[in-house]
Amino acid sequence: MKGRSFFRAFIVLLALGGIMAYAYFLATENSYGDAVDRYADAANKEYESLVGRFNADGAEYEYTVLINPVLGGLERGDSADGVNESDVVLAVAQYVEELNIDDSLRIVLTRESNTNPSDRQRQSVATYVNPDVIIELRTELDADTNMLGASVYYDDSFYNYKLTNADLADLCLKNLVARTGTKAKGLYTGEETIFAKNIPCVTISLGYLSNAKERQALASDTYRQNIALGILDAIAEIDGRD
Repeated sequence: MKGRSFFRAFIVLLALGGIMAYAYFLATENSYGDAVDRYADAANKEYESLVGRFNADGAEYEYTVLINPVLGGLERGDSADGVNESDVVLAVAQYVEELNIDDSLRIVLTRESNTNPSDRQRQSVATYVNPDVIIELRTELDADTNMLGASVYYDDSFYNYKLTNADLADLCLKNLVARTGTKAKGLYTGEETIFAKNIPCVTISLGYLSNAKERQALASDTYRQNIALGILDAIAEIDGRD
């Protein structure tokens, strides 16, 4: 009799545990869904703000550069020891805008805070501001923790006699390395882009979060500022802009 009572109690507890687990799953799922909605709303508001400021800005610029810091919101990307790709690339993008002292140069970001605009929203920003070049920012991870250095990726099917993607990639890597002292890992072709192919566009990999030394550097404001200055140096050299 005692054995059956124990078995019944065990079944009840098991059922209650299942109910609680399911309730937790629903609560978690709802919380995630709510977070997705919040970040989507924030991205929409940020886009509307950008368009409003763009329309209100009566200044004339000779050159416009669109910086696309990947990911954002719930999409953290590469992560190691609390350093996230989405945070690193956003901080660098913000410094590019902040440290720009060239009145003839307009810097526009596809996201200005911890939001995650959709590809369509990022494309809409590019269409709206009609940039002269687009620079995307990302980081990398590798199983080999000794791997380090900056790389630039580009689509070699694009050609513009004034500025090819290869030209832009070379300028970005050269100046980034000069400012930071990091290793130039190389230039790589075959990169796909979400943006129109009639605009020079490159993707800069700022370094490897899997490498302890480089991760520490990428978490540093000073290093992030030097990356930004390297990007601005590259922009200054485009088409004789220096």
